Amino acid sequence: HFDEIHFLSDSTGNNIYTNNQSLGRNSELWFSGNGGWTLQDSLFIGDMTIESGTLDFNDQYVEIINRLSISSTDSKTVDFGTSDLHLESYYYTTSGLTLDASEATIYLDGNNSRFRANPTSDITYNKVIIDGKTVFDFYDHTIDTLEVRPGSWLSIAGGDTLFLNSFKAEGTLADSITIKSADPGVQAVI
Repeated sequence: HFDEIHFLSDSTGNNIYTNNQSLGRNSELWFSGNGGWTLQDSLFIGDMTIESGTLDFNDQYVEIINRLSISSTDSKTVDFGTSDLHLESYYYTTSGLTLDASEATIYLDGNNSRFRANPTSDITYNKVIIDGKTVFDFYDHTIDTLEVRPGSWLSIAGGDTLFLNSFKAEGTLADSITIKSADPGVQAVI
């Protein structure tokens, strides 16, 4: 398995093949430069950081065991397509981003997941499924469908509003769902 892989290019048309193999729990992928990359098959990695350039998920299945981070103020374009993305944490904390998440499904599978989206862009996410404990710092973006699975826990940053077109949260006696503000005494809105 690999520790760090850096994709550095100023050219478009770069393809990424993994033969549907895991790159390892501790692997890190970094994307920078003005180039463009396209996933050609499933991707299983530890961490991914997108600093600049264009990344097309190309409707592939992606599992990021730790976190997806979209950082830096450099220009970047990310297209999730219709991908299923399984993430422990998602951080988008930057300007200079064009993101298409309008058809993808994002699964927050971890027991300490964090979904943080920067307030500088208006982005619509197709579907987010929470299956574990997740904290939202969302800054007023829109999720078409938010599903909270039995036994899960959703904490929304105080002062944030989650705009949803569809919301499903069906717990059971054995697996209740907890939804609360992350900041005691500060209201969060759905």
